[in-house]
Amino acid sequence: MVVDLWCGRDRANNRPYTSETVTVIFSAAKGLVSTCLHMLAERGLVDIDAPVSRYWPEFAANGKEHIPVSSLLAHTSGLSWFPPDSGIQLLGLVDWERCTSSLAAMKPLWTPETGYQYHSATHGYLVGEIVRRVSGKSIGRFLADEVAKPLGLSTWIGLPLSEEGRVAPIFNSSFAGNPFIWFMNLREALVAEIPSGNGVSDARSLARMYAALIGEVDGVRLLRPETMERARAPRTDSLPRVPYPPFLRGLYSPAFSKDLPPPLKQRFSLGYELPYEASPMLGPGSFGQPGMGGRIGFAHPESGTAVAYVCNDTTWNAYAGPDPRWIPWLDALKGVVEA
Repeated sequence: MVVDLWCGRDRANNRPYTSETVTVIFSAAKGLVSTCLHMLAERGLVDIDAPVSRYWPEFAANGKEHIPVSSLLAHTSGLSWFPPDSGIQLLGLVDWERCTSSLAAMKPLWTPETGYQYHSATHGYLVGEIVRRVSGKSIGRFLADEVAKPLGLSTWIGLPLSEEGRVAPIFNSSFAGNPFIWFMNLREALVAEIPSGNGVSDARSLARMYAALIGEVDGVRLLRPETMERARAPRTDSLPRVPYPPFLRGLYSPAFSKDLPPPLKQRFSLGYELPYEASPMLGPGSFGQPGMGGRIGFAHPESGTAVAYVCNDTTWNAYAGPDPRWIPWLDALKGVVEA
């Protein structure tokens, strides 16, 4: 560890944000989920290039029998949202069986692997169900046993009630009416396994996980170098972005209440985001995953650096560029690694 900082307040409980405070990390949890699958692949239990249906037979429905596991990781499978007739909205996200069954039965929204769109709501269920089918453990249990315990992380997908007192509830000083934010503060949402977005962690633990992807941390390395290299290789740079489906208007967030915004110009590898305009990380070679409102965790193997930032004020708007709170510490970090 080189730097470990915290500041600010837990507004909901009127107390300082301390070294032991944890908070919801939203989509930064996707990096945890992808890591779990790569660990199974490294053990020879999952073939990334094999059809999903090899491990999850029901997934073959509606012409999906040939979609490979890699397509789920790279956000190219055409299953970027739950089907509108599923009725799955916020409270429905706590029902694992309902979410995975609806995705297994779904017809892709576009021809798989011909374009990409961020699987913001579905990535964790799609990848997490393969982890469950192969390992016999839920994604939260696998993360706890195989990643968090060996590395001593304060990181969960499905928060134990014993840790509830450490959580700083999230808020949004700019968009107070966003229902997704308030949903994630509910106990029902915190204790459920919603791996696309309800991970709970501190920055120290998230950075430590990424450190263990690119090197050994106290005797633990999660992925071999060759596995890590394959995992961070670009997969979508030559593919077009797919527009958001019209049925999203008003479904999850007021942000979609009128005109749908264009898809972000994200770049994906096998389960991680790569640097792009709104999330520069440490430039080429970096891989990781930001989360709604300003959370982020990533690694930069070339400099041997792993870093994370979490927050309880959910203000980052990716359409406006990088989170202004990232810029000072990113600049300082770049100065160190480039020296």
